[in-house]
Amino acid sequence: MKKEYCGLFAIHGHQGGAYLCLYAQQHRDQEYDGSVTCDVDTIREHNGMGSVPAVFNKRHMGKELKGRLAVVHILYSTTGGSLIRNSQPFLVRFRLLQLSVAHNGNLTNTLELRQRM
Repeated sequence: MKKEYCGLFAIHGHQGGAYLCLYAQQHRDQEYDGSVTCDVDTIREHNGMGSVPAVFNKRHMGKELKGRLAVVHILYSTTGGSLIRNSQPFLVRFRLLQLSVAHNGNLTNTLELRQRM
């Protein structure tokens, strides 16, 4: 498969908007798809390899894609190989905080960044 482009979105105030963004941009690439969604007190993370319908089936649409706030990413691997651990967005958990991170690029100092946080 030819690697084309990534798609990165943040959504606020639209219940179900995460799936609409994923579906509308799935032509950009089909290596990884992922989302982190959140309601008032619940954060859901779901990432997978493959097309949007393969990663987000009906079961996931009802659970992981619920929420009025979301970060959604469609991407292809640039370095590090095609491994599920490279999918995004990812959820970082601190003592009292959770943070969703997605980017288009390569982080070369991840160990240093984790230590500083």
